[in-house]
Amino acid sequence: VLDVLQQGVARYVLLNRDVNSGPRTKTYFDMCPEQSWEDTGKASAGIRLTGMAGFSDQAHFAEADWYRREVVHAIPPERQLTCMEHVLHDIWKQDSEWRRTFLYGGPDDGPYVYDLVHGVQVRGLSGQLVGIKAMPERAVPE
Repeated sequence: VLDVLQQGVARYVLLNRDVNSGPRTKTYFDMCPEQSWEDTGKASAGIRLTGMAGFSDQAHFAEADWYRREVVHAIPPERQLTCMEHVLHDIWKQDSEWRRTFLYGGPDDGPYVYDLVHGVQVRGLSGQLVGIKAMPERAVPE
């Protein structure tokens, strides 16, 4: 991922908490399959990236200068004490300018992090969607 950022292929790569083709991912982000990228030069260790528009402050990699310019400096001073995702996501999702933002892995890859508060969506071996329910849908031990 660091090589891809350094080469300028990507500016931001999100480690999704769901399978990249899951319904929650497709609803939250604007998927840009035409922007997806694959390193075909490294057959066994090649990286795949799924193009998308939107922003999440969950686990991600980003080019530092781009992050300062496009994320930190894009937050108005009066909103700097909030999650950047709440300010930027809808703007980026609806913007006609694609910012070289990706989900790590191909469409059927992921999850890469587990979110035990919001739940996790995973593709099973036969393609079915399975996962851990979000809080408070699952019982909480007392």
